[in-house]
This record gives sequence, C-alpha cells and structure tokens, in this order.
Amino acid sequence: MPLPRGDLSPGLSLSASELIAGVQCRHLAWRALELKAGRLKRPDQSASAELIARKGIEHERAYLDGLRANGAQIVTIDSRGDRDAAIVATIDAMRSGAEVIYQAVLDSPPWRGHADFLERADVPSELGRHSYQVADTKLARSSKPSALIQLWLYSSLIAEIQGHNGGQVHLILGNGRRESFAIDRYAAYCRHLAATFLEEVRDGDLEAAYPEPVGHCQVCEWSEVCDARRVADDHLSLIPSLNRGQAKRLREHGIDTVAALADAVDEQRPPRMQPSTFAAHRHHARLQVEVRETDGPHRFERIPADVGRGLERLPPPDPGDLFFDIEGDPWVGDDGLEYLFGLIDPMSVADPFVAIWATDPSREKKAFEELVDYICARRAEQPGMHVYHYAPYEKTALRTLMSRYGTREDEVDDLLRNEVLVDLYPVVTQSIRTSLPSYSIKKIEEFYFSGRGADVSDGGDSIVQFEAWMETGEQSILDDIAAYNEEDCVSTRELRDWLLSLDPEAGRRPLRDKPPPEPEPEHEPRVAALIARAGEEATGDPAALAPEQHEAWLLANLLEYHRREEKPGWWAYFTRLEMDERELSEDTEALAGITWDLDQEPVKVARSLEYTGSFPAQEHRLKPGGATDPFTEAGIPVTGIDDAAGTIRVKLGPSRGVADLPRALIPGTPIGHTAHQAALAEIADAFLADEPRFPAARDILANRAPRLRGRTGPIVSVGA
Repeated sequence: MPLPRGDLSPGLSLSASELIAGVQCRHLAWRALELKAGRLKRPDQSASAELIARKGIEHERAYLDGLRANGAQIVTIDSRGDRDAAIVATIDAMRSGAEVIYQAVLDSPPWRGHADFLERADVPSELGRHSYQVADTKLARSSKPSALIQLWLYSSLIAEIQGHNGGQVHLILGNGRRESFAIDRYAAYCRHLAATFLEEVRDGDLEAAYPEPVGHCQVCEWSEVCDARRVADDHLSLIPSLNRGQAKRLREHGIDTVAALADAVDEQRPPRMQPSTFAAHRHHARLQVEVRETDGPHRFERIPADVGRGLERLPPPDPGDLFFDIEGDPWVGDDGLEYLFGLIDPMSVADPFVAIWATDPSREKKAFEELVDYICARRAEQPGMHVYHYAPYEKTALRTLMSRYGTREDEVDDLLRNEVLVDLYPVVTQSIRTSLPSYSIKKIEEFYFSGRGADVSDGGDSIVQFEAWMETGEQSILDDIAAYNEEDCVSTRELRDWLLSLDPEAGRRPLRDKPPPEPEPEHEPRVAALIARAGEEATGDPAALAPEQHEAWLLANLLEYHRREEKPGWWAYFTRLEMDERELSEDTEALAGITWDLDQEPVKVARSLEYTGSFPAQEHRLKPGGATDPFTEAGIPVTGIDDAAGTIRVKLGPSRGVADLPRALIPGTPIGHTAHQAALAEIADAFLADEPRFPAARDILANRAPRLRGRTGPIVSVGA
C-alpha cells in the first residue's frame, strides 16, 4: 500500500522523527518542523541528553563492528554531503545485492528516511532474486511502538524501490537482543497515523497544539521551555494529583487554569467526577493561589485518610530502622546496573552511612545479597525494625534483582509480606496536601530538610557522573555520588521523623495483620536432588547436557515455576491494597469511586441480593467474576459492568448488608496452583526414585514423540 501523499510547502519534507514526534506530542512535532525551517534554535543539550545520544551512537557502532567481525559485506552510504547522490548510491547498492547497507538514504516526497541498516534477504523482488529488510539499533531494552512506526516508514520507502516492504523488520535492542516483526501487521495503523499527521502539517493544525505534559517530557530537549510556559499559563498540570483525563473534563466545563479551579463552586463539578475528587483538586489549587498571591512560603495541610492509609501506614519507630536509597545506571550491561545501595543505619558505630557498591555487573549479585543479608541480620536483632524509602523504585529493584539472579528469594518475599519495606511516598500523598506542584522528595524537603550540599544534584546527574567514573576511574567521582546518595538517605530519615511529628498517634497504631502464606509443597530438597542429578554442567549451557541430565534440569526449574510466576501477581495485589481511592481511580486494573443508590431495592438472586451502583468514567480492566474490596480485603462477586452507563452490579450473601458494599474494587488474588505443584512434585519423586511412572511426562521432558497405541510413523505428515 503506497505512502500517503499531500501537497506541502515547497521544499518541506517529513521524516520518521517528525512523524513519531506527532504521535508522542503534537507540540513537539510543531517544534521539530520549526527547527527544520530554521525558525527555532535548538536548546542547549543537557548532560543526560548528551549521554543518551553518545550511548546510542556507541550501540550502533558496536552492532556494525559485530557485522564486520562476522565477515558481512557492508556498503556504507555517505549521507553527509550531496543527499541526491546518497539516494542514488543507496539504490545502486540495493540493485547490486550488497549484504548489508549502512546509513541508507531513502526518499519518496514528501517522505524521507535515513535507515541504520538494510539487510539482504533471499526473497525475490523487483531487484532480482533478493530484497531488503530494515534493521535499526535502539538503546531501549524492549521494543517500543515509536520504533515500529519508524521501521514501517523505512519499509514503505524501500517498497517503492524493490516492489514490496521486505515482510519483516528488526530491532537490535540495547541489551543486544534482536526482535523481529511482521510489518504488515502494523502497516494499516501506521499508514493512518502518517495520513493524519500529513493532513495536520498541510493544514497548519500543529501550530496551535498546546504542550500538554506527556510521558515523553521526561527525555524531551524542550521540557524546560514547556514547563516555563505551563507555569506562565497557570496550567492545570500544576496540580500534582490531577491526571490528564480529569484535566480534560475540567476544561470541558470551563475550568482551564489553577486560578479558575481555585474559584470554582460545587455546581461546576463535571458530572462524572467524584465530589471528593473535585474538592481535593480545588483545595490544592486554592493552596497554590494563596501562596502565589501572598508571596509567602509554601504551605501544607493535613487531609483525612482512609483507615490504614496515610499516616496510619507508619509503623512504630525502632532503634534498628534503616533508611534506603539506590543509585542505578540504565545503560550498563544487558539490564542496567544498580551500582550503589545506600543505607543510613543509626545503630552503626563507625559511620551511619553504609555504602554497598556494585561498580560492574559481575558485582551486582553479590552486592544485592550483601544488602539483603544486612537487612535480615538487623531484623533478627531488632524484630520491630523497618526499611524506609521514597517512591517505589527501591522495592521494585529488589524484586527485579531477586528474580534476575534467583537468590535471596525467601528473604525478599518475607520482607515484602511483612511490610518491612515502607514507602513514604504514599504516606505523604495520602496525608498532606501542599502548595507545591509536585510530590517529589526534592520538593517536599521544603518543609523539613535543608541539608543539601552535594555536588551531584539529582538522579540523572548521578548517572552522568557514574559514566564519567567508568571512563576515568577517578575516586573523587564515586565520593561525590556517595555524598549525594547519603543526602537522599538522610532526607528519607528526616521525612519519616517529620511525618511522625504531624500526628501524636502516627506510628502507634497496629498495622494490618497479613494472612500467612498458603502452604506449598516442600520443593527445596527435590530441587537440590535434581540439580545434583543434572551435575555441575547444569551451571553452563543446559542444551549441552546428556538426555537424563537435561530432564533433571528441566524438572528442577519446573518445580519452582509456579511460585516464581505468581510473585508479580501477588506484588500487584498487595500494592493495590495500600492505595487510596484517588490512586485506585488512576490504576487501569481497578475500579474506584463506586456509589450506591440505597433507595433502590436490591434484586433477590437465589439466597443473595444483587445491588446496582454507579462509577465515574475511568479506564479499568475489571470484569464480571471475583473481585476484592481493597479497604476490607473482602471478596465481592461482580455480576455485571456497563461502562457506557457507568453502572456495576454486585452480589452479597445473606449474611452481608449495605455496609459491605465497596467504594472500589480490584482484581482478586492470583489463582492458586497447589494441585499443579503437587503433581509436578509427584513426577519429580518418581524420576528421582527411577520409577517407571508418568511415561507421557517423561516423553515431554525428553522431547520424544508421544507413543500412541496402534499407530506408527510420523504424527503429522508435513504438507498434507
């Protein structure tokens, strides 16, 4: 299918970068076109942006060097000079059948492309007995939609030379993994995006696009410019608890600035926004406007929280408490590197700051184990201790490292289940409302901390500095990073103490008891026996094992499979149990803001009663079936959901009444696999005892064809 066409201003061409910008942020696309026309000057590049650009070039060159080392015939197109000559050179290289074309220059007005690599495929085309497929290097560790849009455009451009788009495109990711995609699966969608973008460019619609905050803002070179404009415009995004959907509904009802929201009356509330949500946002706006008009210091106010939320989440302080912060570099190794685990330990005699370093990937596992062992040893001495951090990064990192290395799994599970790790971010957001535009710890420090003095200023700067250390090896750089990390840990400690000071009862209420974990089959002895049967060779390439060794290795991994795979589901479940109603309304798996018309009689269904409630418009994935009330942990059977009408039906048994109707619902607990685990354990026991039971399972483990009664020969006749 040909590329969409349209008449544009003379000399104006469109590239994949501008098309992707149009998808990420229409205002960014306008800026990209203004840059191309010479009407804007590019802002100075930050050190973080320079680092990302350099890493991208290094990744591309590393892939190119790998191709050369493998003896690939590579034709490099010189795109720095005459573009028309480069286009001709690209076509000539494609016709000649070059194995790889590097820096291919493609053109079909108004579209232009600059592909990293064109790789020859043995698929006939108008070029002859061969054709080309597009490959591109990306720093990301996983494929992104924007990358597929870019590759679709390049494939469409080469289709006009060779008669088809090559069928597949390839991404070489930052961890070295190569992912391939059938481009025709995405072509219709990409063509629609391109046609829409072309129309917007032609009609001049992009010029009026407002710089709404989007995910791309975090890495955008124009972010500071757009931030300044939103401040000058008193944009609703300055309310930190307000999401984009809510802001859109407010604008639709005439509330388009923070000042307008501060002055709003109840009658201006959008119909499908909860009164409590509207009141909370309005209160936040009033705090901002008050500070702005008086030019006074920033303010905060306590807000009521649900039971078990806000300050009630703070455990009693303990002499053994630790205060934790991680520094990581996403560009090191295949999966990034958590290179510094920092702790403030008030009980440490020598130095309260404990720095556990992992300055290269080979050290990361040991550093992680050292950290977990440190925490567990402290907990053995001080059973009431907790580990405090701010925002979910630290908890997520521990989960990731535990899963990546398959070590300290029981210990980390125990820390998570018993809520030893305490995230202060939701404590703050659920207990105070401020005049600040953000709940980042650097902003909240306005109220309790003035100890910043390290040369490293933020997490992005620490990454740049760590990369500099890897090049120079200068110890002073690591010292500066450690000083920054120590300040973060000290700030976390002072934040905890400040929060405790806000309420005499904070840290005194008993925490919610966690139910004990369901009993699991005792697998550790079996796993150890199976690994011993597999032999020391199992630590290398499992494919090189002898058949029976390989079966033992597979069985050992299968015994741990369900427990390992269930963990993310349980983590997500317990995280939602800690959310307040606003957070649940923004969680795409949950449904919040449910209200019940108690004047409407419930419908009798067998011995139960079915109630109908309503909820405001929101994205969710809840379906009829079992669900959980996150405020009581009670199971709630959902019998129907109508998103168009905004209604939900639930069924309560005869022993439950209207007091049990939920304000929010989340997916239920992960489905148990006790029976599956027990069956696998029985197969493992038979294997270890050399008993001839479960022959079908043994055939699957050994990759043997099934044995069928009364049948011989191949199971499937290829081509039949």
